[in-house]
Amino acid sequence: YLSQTLYQSATNLAMQLLLLIIFCLFLKRIPGWIYALQQRMVRHHLNKKTSRIAISLLRFFQPNAQWLSAVLLYYYLHYQLKTSDNDWLLVYNVVAIAAFYLLVKTLALGAISNTNSRAHLFVLKSKQLDIKQQCHRFALYTTFASVFYIILQIILKGGIICTAYLIILILTIWLLGYRTINAFQSEFATHLSKRVSEQFISRFEKLQKPLIKPLVNPAIFIGLQLLDIIRAAHIQLLRLERYQTLTAKFLKIRLEQSQSNTPEPEQEEQDDIHYENWFLNSNVLETRPNLLAQSPWLGDINQNAGDWLEGKQDENDLALIGENGIGKSTLLKQWLKQWDKSKTVYIKTPEKTLRANELLKLICDSLDFKDCEDIAGFVSQQEALEKTIIVIDEAHHLFLSDVGGFEAYKKLQDLISAKLKNIFWVVAINQQSWIYLNDVFSQTYQFSSFITMQRWTQQGIRDLILRRHKASRRQLHFDELLLASTSHSETATRAAESRCFSLIWDQSSGIPAVALAIWINSARNPATGLIEMGIPERPGSDALNSLSDDHLFVYAALVVHDSLNTQQAHAVAHLSEAIVRRTLKHGLDQGFLIRKSDDRYFINPLWQIQLCQLLRRKNFLHE
Repeated sequence: YLSQTLYQSATNLAMQLLLLIIFCLFLKRIPGWIYALQQRMVRHHLNKKTSRIAISLLRFFQPNAQWLSAVLLYYYLHYQLKTSDNDWLLVYNVVAIAAFYLLVKTLALGAISNTNSRAHLFVLKSKQLDIKQQCHRFALYTTFASVFYIILQIILKGGIICTAYLIILILTIWLLGYRTINAFQSEFATHLSKRVSEQFISRFEKLQKPLIKPLVNPAIFIGLQLLDIIRAAHIQLLRLERYQTLTAKFLKIRLEQSQSNTPEPEQEEQDDIHYENWFLNSNVLETRPNLLAQSPWLGDINQNAGDWLEGKQDENDLALIGENGIGKSTLLKQWLKQWDKSKTVYIKTPEKTLRANELLKLICDSLDFKDCEDIAGFVSQQEALEKTIIVIDEAHHLFLSDVGGFEAYKKLQDLISAKLKNIFWVVAINQQSWIYLNDVFSQTYQFSSFITMQRWTQQGIRDLILRRHKASRRQLHFDELLLASTSHSETATRAAESRCFSLIWDQSSGIPAVALAIWINSARNPATGLIEMGIPERPGSDALNSLSDDHLFVYAALVVHDSLNTQQAHAVAHLSEAIVRRTLKHGLDQGFLIRKSDDRYFINPLWQIQLCQLLRRKNFLHE
């Protein structure tokens, strides 16, 4: 009987140990399984509503999978102990301890990761390992101390000693939490500065004394996490129409109460501007620091202009070349703000200034020259002029690729070729116009030196978009599919943001105007206070594949000339006016083109990359 009892006990112990090993392996693998399932659903079921809901649930379950699995197994074993004769006490207790440890570790890891995310700090892999180790130590110490308290409670069955130990336990966990938070003090301070007022920050700094800090900081840290949870819940609930209605009514009541008690404040102009205007209307942000302020292209312009001013070079002309939407005009305006070594004159070329006398009058009026009817008169009057830099923006409006359409552009070339001693020319022109003019004239005939603006980096595109989004005073939330595309070791929001801007940069080819258009196209609910970013993508190219040669001739003319009206497109494309009108209407209907208020047409930035690629592939445009 004794040997049989020992055999049963050993068998039971072996089964429990085997179950524990299987359980540990399961806990280790389950986050990876969930991530792989997410990726499969993202790849194959993007447009199904049920899949999107499933992906959202998986994204919630992924960081919580380990402790939730342990809790489920705990309750299963608890049920087995009550309803069967199996003795699973070892597994039961170990699973209970593991569930508590995993829960504490998950909460600590989530809180610190949230702090890094809200502080807008990208977490490197080395930093991720440090976070995991800190959270592991905190959870381990907390678990051991709590288990010891339970054992003490069972043995002593309460009393003063248990109460005293409970107080010591709470203080110990509190100090352990402070030690963990203190390891990420800079991230905590940045997170706090983004959530509270400056008055609260000043009070917080006064409390940063050696004896007070360990008591105050954990409480503020917990408060910040609760505040973020409430904000996140608010963002999710804003998707519900009923909640939006309730929020609007509550806001209306608050506004009515505020207006009845205080004078009506002046509404800031930017609150009335539609969300798209923050991106598509550059005048909105004229007073804000420009991203091109530290551009190397500014240094190139400074060097050429400075060498001419100091007499180090005789060449007095510089061409600034760049693709449509790359930022040529913005760069020139930024340079004009910084340049203070000589007089400057900025001329924005009116669209399709095609006559030589029109260009000459435009320049003479800018310089206050009188009776300037030809180049001789211009040359004689510039003798009395102080050293001046003339900036001619959008010079691609000075020609039309038709007979007699190069008169104004040739006049500009004649003025530059005159080598006037008191004038330095800076001319900005679209890259495709520059390539076309090189085919018409030799490059050496045009300009003695030029700067080609390169496409923006991913960081530059990101900074541009986030600056403009921040100016709109709207909250930003990323689509569940972007959040689901991150690995379980990454901070979800930061990784989704990185993935989003990587896609935008790749699809825009680093052209800021195209990137802004892709962002606007991917943003949902722009009329509300919450912008939800879907997966950035350009329109499908299927609509382009069916375009006829007549369409492509007209679109190529628009790319080369930047913008044309119907009559000019008819003259340039050498097609009947009826075909040109149908082509322009078709382009408007399909979204390929945009029509300005003066009935001029230009390529929609959203289609710019794909359309230019098609035109080059079919030899309608040249590199």
